[in-house]
Amino acid sequence: MDRILVLCLCLACGFMLTQPVWAGGNPWTFNIYFENDLFGESDQNYTNGIRLSWVSPDTASYYDDPAFPPWIRAVNRRLRFFNSTDAELEHNLVISFGQLMYTPRDIEATELLKDQRPYAGYLYTGFAYHTRSDTQLDVIEFNIGIVGPEAQGEEAQDWIHDLRGFDKFQGWDNQLKNEPALNFL
Repeated sequence: MDRILVLCLCLACGFMLTQPVWAGGNPWTFNIYFENDLFGESDQNYTNGIRLSWVSPDTASYYDDPAFPPWIRAVNRRLRFFNSTDAELEHNLVISFGQLMYTPRDIEATELLKDQRPYAGYLYTGFAYHTRSDTQLDVIEFNIGIVGPEAQGEEAQDWIHDLRGFDKFQGWDNQLKNEPALNFL
């Protein structure tokens, strides 16, 4: 878990250091999303999710605005189909890092439960492009990550359960194997 956490923190810090601190007087907005089935008093299926995201200030262009670091503007120039010249539209870029965890209904079983959702962790990073008018929001999102033990789902859940004094789940040995994951939404 330590090397994955360090990698994510380095990527996040590297991104923050490459952008202007207050581009045009408008800062990027930092968001933390936290979802946990603890709030619903159920530990099954989708059990936890956390996402850190940075949302750019409103901009008229994805590829000319100094709010974006130069390397992001260079990538965006290659994706011109995301841009619109309509002056009525506003754009935002969202950069995210997150982790999702899934567990079966039977949380005490140590064997593989073929009729239930398998244990799985998903660790990812992504970019989203938002274009909006007064009446509509269009979103295109790309996420890349890993599913399986390298996503550190077991370690993250054990850490939270240790903090809260809850029992640890015994079936993580049956989690999905390591595989790359790519989502286009």
